[in-house]
Amino acid sequence: MERKLARRSILLLIVVVVIGTGLFLVRRESAHHDAGAGTQFPWPLRGLLFSPPTDETVGSDDATAALAPDAITVDVCGVGRLVIKEPTDVPVELRRQFERMEAFTRAIAELGAKSEPGDRAIALRFEALMAARRASAAVVAGSRDCENNEQCMAAAEQIGAQAGAPFLQALAQLADENRDPVAVALAYNVCRTPSPNRPRACERLTASRWTELDPDNGAAWMELANEAARRNDEVARAQAMAQAAAATRFNLYMEQLLRPLDNAGLRDAVPVERLAAQLLVTGVVAAVPLSYQETTRYCDNKVLGDPQRRTECDRLATLLVETDTTLIGHSIGTYLGELVGWPAERIAALKEEHDAINAASSPDMQPLDFLNCDSLRLVEQRSADMLRYGELGSFRRTIERSGRSTQDLAREWREQVQRARADDPRAQQK
Repeated sequence: MERKLARRSILLLIVVVVIGTGLFLVRRESAHHDAGAGTQFPWPLRGLLFSPPTDETVGSDDATAALAPDAITVDVCGVGRLVIKEPTDVPVELRRQFERMEAFTRAIAELGAKSEPGDRAIALRFEALMAARRASAAVVAGSRDCENNEQCMAAAEQIGAQAGAPFLQALAQLADENRDPVAVALAYNVCRTPSPNRPRACERLTASRWTELDPDNGAAWMELANEAARRNDEVARAQAMAQAAAATRFNLYMEQLLRPLDNAGLRDAVPVERLAAQLLVTGVVAAVPLSYQETTRYCDNKVLGDPQRRTECDRLATLLVETDTTLIGHSIGTYLGELVGWPAERIAALKEEHDAINAASSPDMQPLDFLNCDSLRLVEQRSADMLRYGELGSFRRTIERSGRSTQDLAREWREQVQRARADDPRAQQK
């Protein structure tokens, strides 16, 4: 039974992730899944991405009943219900719509034609990704059983990286030549990723450069502190953290990567293309490095006896709680506030909001519902809210739309956690 459940889960992972976000994202996701399930990844990706399906018929109730128990039925928005027993059962036109992403490609081109360096930087980031996907897919499609050959897959990944490199070089060059903080932040994140195809312009795109262009942004100073910590420069680290504490805002600009989704042509595209775009873009946003480790190192309990350090950590906590757009930043700010002795009532209110967010942002939805129209509308609404209000603001909007109080939602979440712990033998042994 466990093996059948694992097989169904992996098949669903293939159907959802491969056709939406590309071959190499699936390789990473499937590896994580296999580690948890204790099951080897059982199917080649070739059939899903490149080979003609054996049957393009949308399943009926009779067909569903006739299939083996480990087949799955997926409701795909704009397509209908698909009965899938093997990856090759996915209709070829559905796969092609996910692969081509024509409306998204046009949206990227429109963004790249704008005058603002930040807009052009975002477009270049996605142009690099799309070029890499196409080049890698071509290698896999042209090689027999490539997805089961580590050497072939490594070659495909390398060729994909080479295809995307000119766009990343253009991104780094754009950031180097302009004083746009969004462009610099995006390029900085690309530049600090180790790669043999690292753009030459990255040599000048340091955290120090970011702080010069964005001196009021605590995120830039935090990155400068991270760089100092990596080279064991305690003096520079302390100076950067002090500047971070004195900043007036904290913005990683990760939500700006959602800009391509705010496109009229993409909003009017067929549901399959919209879903593919959502999966791709939100995956890129989720991959933005969140480097908060210096906050907890700098504000360790052992050093909070120093009045100056305690004051700086109090300011950092306030900065993160009041200005950071991410949920994790808000959480770390709450943690720091508790360390420096904020009133218990304030800490309790912050934690209650977190619990309410967890309850409101966890819809009562089965995994197989992921591709249906209700799910697509939910994802599109959250992306639009995140672009406009930030990640934390989008969660607060979710609470507002729920029509329930923060207290009620927080209580529901805590009860769910207690029930989960009660049902987990490992938690009972602790």
